[in-house]
Amino acid sequence: MHELDRRAYGVGLEVDLPLWNWNSGRIARAEALLAAGRKRAEATRREVEATVLEVQAACQASVLTATRLKDNVVPRSESAARTMDRTYQLGEASLLEVIDARRTLPRLAPPLPERARAGPGRTAVASTRWSEREPQ
Repeated sequence: MHELDRRAYGVGLEVDLPLWNWNSGRIARAEALLAAGRKRAEATRREVEATVLEVQAACQASVLTATRLKDNVVPRSESAARTMDRTYQLGEASLLEVIDARRTLPRLAPPLPERARAGPGRTAVASTRWSEREPQ
């Protein structure tokens, strides 16, 4: 074997021309990813809507409860406490009953009546609150 032209060199260049290939695979993949993203966004939006509705319902329930307490429970508790204070002053109720009636009042209720602290023939009640006492 003998080669005629020993100094021959070659260079190759390849270029893909998509004349009949319109990247339909990549386009379909991109469209599928876009559709999936839209579905996730819609699901997230619905989840947020549901959470907002749930929180609104809880808030409305809390407002109704607070209104019911303010309009019904607190006035009745105050009335019961006043009645027990008066019956204690008349000597018809014990201090324990007055304390029990006061227990249902809010924390800002006035202190026990002066007579309850040191009534005639009764033991004086310490006026120091629990929060003011020194630790033992």
